Amino acid sequence: MICPKCGEKFNYYEPCCPWCRAPKPVEEWNPAGDVSPSEEKEDGSDVIDPSQSTGFSIFVLVFYVGTLFLGLFGLTFLIYVLAVIFLCD
Repeated sequence: MICPKCGEKFNYYEPCCPWCRAPKPVEEWNPAGDVSPSEEKEDGSDVIDPSQSTGFSIFVLVFYVGTLFLGLFGLTFLIYVLAVIFLCD
């Protein structure tokens, strides 16, 4: 970083210039895509309507129940196979 007062280079993480002791200039943090409050939309388009997400929640529920069913079916089949192998002499 270059000191605005004396023009010497110094480490970015130092709180002030080590040569002239001038404070580091304050930088405003503005992430990409950030808008000021005056530029925000006032139409309420950022509000999520619960009725629009019903299809996705049903898909997740069916996927979850199907996974549980297949898991239990697989575990039952595995126990059955192990029982047949070890109990049948």
